[in-house]
Amino acid sequence: MRPPIALFGPVSPGTTNPDYVWPLKGRHALTSTFAEYRRGHYHAGLDISTGGQTGVPVHAAAAGYVARVRVSPFGYGKAIYIKQHDGRYAVYAHLGRLAAEIEASVRKKQYATGQYEVEIYPAEGEFPVKQGNVIGYSGRSGCIAPHLHFELRDGSSRPINPLSHGVSVSDGRAPRFVAVCVYPVGLGSTVDGEPRPCVVNLKPVGNRNAYRADNRVRVDGKFAVSAYVRDEQDPGSYPLGPYQLETFLDEERVFATTMTRFSYDRTHDVDVAFDRRLALLGDGKFLRQFALAGTELEVHADTGRDGGVMDASSWNKSDSSVVHVIKLVAQDANENRSEAALEVFRDDEPVVRGTVASLEEDVIHLEAIADDSDGTVAGVHFKIWREGEEVIARKSTTSTETGTFVGSVKLPRFPTSSHLMVEAVAEDGGGVTSKPMFAPVHAKTGGSRKPFQLALVGEWYENVLFLTVKSNVFLKSPPVLDLTWDSSWSGQVETTMRTPYTSSCMYWPELGANGVLQVSARASDMNGRTAQAAWSTSVHTVRRVRGGTARHGNTLRVNFPRNGVYRPIFARVAPVDDPGRAEIPLISPAYRIEPLDEPFDEKADINFLLNEETSLKGAGIYLQNSKGEWGYLATEVDEKAKLVTASTRELGVYAVLRDTVAPRISAIRPRSGSIVRSATPTIGASVEDIGSGIAYKTIKVHLDDNLIICEYDPFENSISYRPDKALAKGKHTLSISLSDYAGNTSSATSNFTVR
Repeated sequence: MRPPIALFGPVSPGTTNPDYVWPLKGRHALTSTFAEYRRGHYHAGLDISTGGQTGVPVHAAAAGYVARVRVSPFGYGKAIYIKQHDGRYAVYAHLGRLAAEIEASVRKKQYATGQYEVEIYPAEGEFPVKQGNVIGYSGRSGCIAPHLHFELRDGSSRPINPLSHGVSVSDGRAPRFVAVCVYPVGLGSTVDGEPRPCVVNLKPVGNRNAYRADNRVRVDGKFAVSAYVRDEQDPGSYPLGPYQLETFLDEERVFATTMTRFSYDRTHDVDVAFDRRLALLGDGKFLRQFALAGTELEVHADTGRDGGVMDASSWNKSDSSVVHVIKLVAQDANENRSEAALEVFRDDEPVVRGTVASLEEDVIHLEAIADDSDGTVAGVHFKIWREGEEVIARKSTTSTETGTFVGSVKLPRFPTSSHLMVEAVAEDGGGVTSKPMFAPVHAKTGGSRKPFQLALVGEWYENVLFLTVKSNVFLKSPPVLDLTWDSSWSGQVETTMRTPYTSSCMYWPELGANGVLQVSARASDMNGRTAQAAWSTSVHTVRRVRGGTARHGNTLRVNFPRNGVYRPIFARVAPVDDPGRAEIPLISPAYRIEPLDEPFDEKADINFLLNEETSLKGAGIYLQNSKGEWGYLATEVDEKAKLVTASTRELGVYAVLRDTVAPRISAIRPRSGSIVRSATPTIGASVEDIGSGIAYKTIKVHLDDNLIICEYDPFENSISYRPDKALAKGKHTLSISLSDYAGNTSSATSNFTVR
């Protein structure tokens, strides 16, 4: 074994400073911190600003030796892994250059393998490192913007938070609360009267480190919360994730999350720790303060008695002035602290039992009967709707001893042929309102000349189906929906009118349901005309202990393995009528596979059976993003069985596309026929592919028949190389060849002269 290279000067392992030094000279500015939300994974370290510059010297935070070096166009780009004398590993990633001796060792491995992407594992004494030594220079390899990614890992190579393990930054600002989300948990639980979450914005009050919601939230049954918290080092600096978040109910701690460590094989748990649905909607990165489906994570510091789930079932509901306080406490690694408060209460909503209205010239006389099971009704609010318009008049009445509320309102001028409808909503003393009730005021046969059109829309939240009937004219009464499972009649569901034009309901399929659910609606308008609408969806139960399969005909099958889901779900598959424009042709129908926002513990297999295709050459499975662009997934093709397969934790719109278009090589440098004056000219080209993408391991570049290793930049669609030695004067030939993942190949040549 060759002697160690003293590239960093003499090293004394026993005299290492126990404190870490900052990897970059100058201000300790962070652009991301540990365990922040990334789609599908935690952020594993600190992103340190280089001021948008590359080439900034990177210093070893502690003494040790280089244990691993990895170079790749993706992921961490050029990265150095140092085994420190304290037993931990430090990772320095997205480097532009490595220290010269390390670079030489990497170069040797690259030419031995013929690949840009390599890993080396130097022996313990080969590259010793002293604290503060320069080990490389910052860049943007593997990413878009220049910065240094710095990680600490424990002896088992699990990422740990540098800011709680000896690395410090200047930070005098407390975390800032943005919003809190309240979730109903379990069948029958509601938040503000609905079985789905409610996001509540938080505002600072008095002390800049205190936040409060403007409105109280009404809860019934079991519930839990998440919070969107942003931390900053300085005013105007990058928003960072929180280090610690605690939740208290009436001063009793019910849950706590601390971003201290996680394991790489569980990094996908990030979509359980955070609310994936709200992140996909762009509403923010909400950190859950409960164990979703009882799943305890490494970042959970305290799951309390009930995993963060609170229960309002026993709360007093006869006095809406009795409130409970949810307190959230956020803290950064420097112990800057802020608090947020949200008041929650339990109160049954009042009910409007009936409403009538009569028209006398231009005055409507109103009457409603309302009551409240746990209190009194303070008043009833009336709205007058005119068909074809919105609300044209309003009237509020105060409480009466008999529970009957009366009033009158003068109307603006309106066509006598128009239909009018009254909406009545009761409100109790705590401000809780009832569901609306509607009644016709002025009905004229032939009042509407519009054709009566009806639409039925289904929308899922978790395993609850929300069905809405929409009309272009006034509905005479709430439609009743007929439900059919696989052509066998199942039953009816009543709807509740939300406006004169819409009526909706909720439906909870039983776990174990599999097949096609067909829903039909029939409704009447104010003229007695009828219209119908239908909606359908395929439903497939997937359980954690069993897995499950979702399919559409014989073409598509999605297999969910055992332990693939964190909780039981209804997987749905539906064809997409208009998949949009693709630069390469679709050879299968496009399918929307849902739920899009569900986190998955194991990958699902997506299988397309394409018996009608004589050849599957160039076939691949693609996922459509929110912009309508198609992205290739690593695909296995069984030509004999006509089967195309890919694995994923990401559901969405999938199809099989055929890529027969070769990659494009352009802007070759030096250009063919050119004369260059430099003996070390920049060599490179632009490389692009419109289909499956550049298979970067196929890139081969030769200069005068000698292999040269070019750096591939997938973000700039380029390859580049700078000769280490001067080129001989005279003519030279540069040749480039590469393939895409579908197997289409391209090549190009440039002849140039060095003078």
